[in-house]
Parts: sequence; structure tokens; C-alpha cells
Amino acid sequence: MIEQNNNALLNKPLVAIIDEEGRHNLNALGFRWFFRSQQRNDRVYSIETPTGEIRTISGTLVEEHKLNEHAGEYLYLELTNSCNFRCTHCGIKEGLDYSPDGRLIWPDAVYVTEEFARKLSSALQGNPYPFLFRNIFLGGGEPLIAPHKFAKVYSALCGLERTAVIATTNACALPLDFKAFEDFITGIGLPYLFLSCSQAHQQQYAGLAKAGKFSYHIPSNVSPEYALHEKAKLVAEYCQKLGVGFTINVVEKRYKIYETRGKKSSKTNANLIHDLRRYILESAKAKRSEEVRMPEIIQTEVDGYRQPCSQGQELAIRSNGDIYPHCYDVFTRTNKLGVIGLLIREE
Repeated sequence: MIEQNNNALLNKPLVAIIDEEGRHNLNALGFRWFFRSQQRNDRVYSIETPTGEIRTISGTLVEEHKLNEHAGEYLYLELTNSCNFRCTHCGIKEGLDYSPDGRLIWPDAVYVTEEFARKLSSALQGNPYPFLFRNIFLGGGEPLIAPHKFAKVYSALCGLERTAVIATTNACALPLDFKAFEDFITGIGLPYLFLSCSQAHQQQYAGLAKAGKFSYHIPSNVSPEYALHEKAKLVAEYCQKLGVGFTINVVEKRYKIYETRGKKSSKTNANLIHDLRRYILESAKAKRSEEVRMPEIIQTEVDGYRQPCSQGQELAIRSNGDIYPHCYDVFTRTNKLGVIGLLIREE
């Protein structure tokens, strides 16, 4: 009986469903795998979302969704809505599952299932762009809040051709000690690391540094406002030693440095962010070699906008199953394309 149930689970197909909101956006977007489904043929379906919840949706089933085509350049996969931070700019803050005691590791966090990750990996096989290198960003929430769950998802996706699977993280769960860092990274499968940095992240690190609660993870040998800066430098150094790709995404505002009575005036936080980005980018460029698999430097965010964003080859999947045309839309919740998940039944 157990074996039969397992076989039934394995046979659930991965499907995309165009609901009313998604249909509204079809005409303005170039997602070719929707073209055959623009004709209204609505029915009610039950699907299992990426995190295993059952969702009932009225819409049109897309039977030939070419995920390999529209994640050919960039796929953002939200692994969890759980996080150990609560940043003011976070795009999922309305549905964020937050740990009030500030835990850095959260093994019971709701997380994308291994089954969904394997079905997604199968759908992404065969990159149709022979000269294009795909980046899959595993984000959240904080994806490293549950390392063992992360490892399963990473393992399911890491075999894709011409693809870099990158953990986009606040790095808070990564230990400061090099041996412990090595054990942690080895345990989750040696992905690329993509460190998120903003003024809000900096403030979170400063608060934890002042509290002195997590000395194993938060640098205490510098002024609290520089704790994130110091952590980023350590992560860059350790990744270089281990041959792990590393880069940084800085969410910043454009600050003007202007003359005031002969003195230059600027915001301290802005200076810290600019210094951190400069250090990481220059460091990564200088240390990249054929032997060390460093990813290309990814354009940082400025005023909330991330580049590049070529909608035709980018896709974002939220943990609730909602899909969007590219990375920025997953945060602003605009241009929703539909819902993706494992088909349970047609009602």
C-alpha cells in the first residue's frame, strides 16, 4: 500500500494554470507557451503548490508549458516564506513567516518540496539556447534557514546543463569559523552564494551584533554597523578558498554627495553600502580564474530595480505557486502569469 501511494505521488504531473489575473497580462507579455491557451476553456483544478499545500484554481490548463525556454536565462525560485530577518523593503513581507526570537536556523520552516523540485528540474531539461548560461536563484525568505531542506532542493536542480544554481541569502546562518563554514557549505552541496545587502540588512546585523546573541555567526570584533561588511569579507575569502562562486546584490538608493560650505556631505549608511559593493565586486573580479568557478558579476539593484530583465527568458516562481515573468515582478506582484504546481485532480 505504501509503495502504491509513493508511485501515485510520483505520477502527479507538473502543470501551469492561467487564472483570471494571469489571462489579463497575456497580451502584453511574450511568453510563447501561453499562446495556445488564450482561448477560454476554464475548469476547476486542485493542484499541490511547491510547498505541498492543496490549492483549488479556476482557469485554463497549459499542457505544454516550456519552462526550459522561459527560464533559459534566469529563474528565481522562492523556496520558503520563512526568514530570520524582517527587512522593510522585503517583497514578501505581507506573508512572511518570521521568527520572533531571531533563530538563525529554522528546521521546521515550510519549504519547497523535493518532489516539486525534481519535477521542475525535469521540465527545465534541454536549455534551448545553446550559447546562453542559465542562472537559477534559490531565494525566499531566507533559503539557508533550513539547510537540510535546502540541500534536497539544490541536489534536484544542480544537474542541469549550462546552469548555475545560486543561493541568494542574507548569510546570517553561515558560521564565522572557516572549518564550520566549510562543513556547512559541503553539507548543502557547494552552491554559488549571492549575498543580499541593503541598509535594512545592515541594520539587522547591527542589532544582532549589539545584542551579542549569535557570536558564532555575527562578527563582534568590529563596530556593530560594520558587522555585515565584515561578514561579507569573510564569506568572500572563504568562498575563494573553497572554490565556491560568490557575488553580492546591493539594494541601494542613489545618494548625491554634494558640497556644503566646503565640506562633503553624505549618509554613512550609503557609504558603507557602496564600500561593501566595491570590495566584493573588485575582489571577485581579481580572484576569478579557470580553476575557480566564479559566476559573472550580476548587476546590482539601484532604487529597487534589478537588471537585466529580459522578460521573454526570465521566470519567477513563488512558494505559493504564483508565477511571474521576471525577477522584479515576483516582489511587486505585478504581471502575474498564472499558477504552477502538481496536478491533483480536475474537479
